[in-house]
Amino acid sequence: MTDKITTEQIIAAQDRARVALMDLIADSVANIRDNTYTLASQSSKTRDLAYAYRLVEGGPQPGSVEVSSK
Repeated sequence: MTDKITTEQIIAAQDRARVALMDLIADSVANIRDNTYTLASQSSKTRDLAYAYRLVEGGPQPGSVEVSSK
């Protein structure tokens, strides 16, 4: 006998994962600020975290083609 997973459970799990990822991103940004990385390294790391944030939040990504129907 298998337990059925409800839509509400899936949404709740996605929300928990989103919050955990956002916390990790915020901690990583603080770590970058507190360390003695070179400016180029800081920029690279921050750009990667910004990309991760956009992936978590969803929506159009820079450089992507956005198609809207009207």
